[in-house]
Amino acid sequence: MTNKLYTLLNATVGEVASQSSRLRWADHHESYGIGFRYGYSDRLAGRFDIGKGSEGVVLNVTLEDTF
Repeated sequence: MTNKLYTLLNATVGEVASQSSRLRWADHHESYGIGFRYGYSDRLAGRFDIGKGSEGVVLNVTLEDTF
């Protein structure tokens, strides 16, 4: 995994309701994003994600164990 860069494109559609009969397609929420993951070593990776949905833009930067 060392020195490898991975890219992920993400598109999500969802809705939350108290009962399934209350789900309406017109009330759905969409979000789109892109992420990058770089393997620093066999045990550590850095990750940068950016996404945009109905609640605005979200950025996430993490250092994590590899999987």
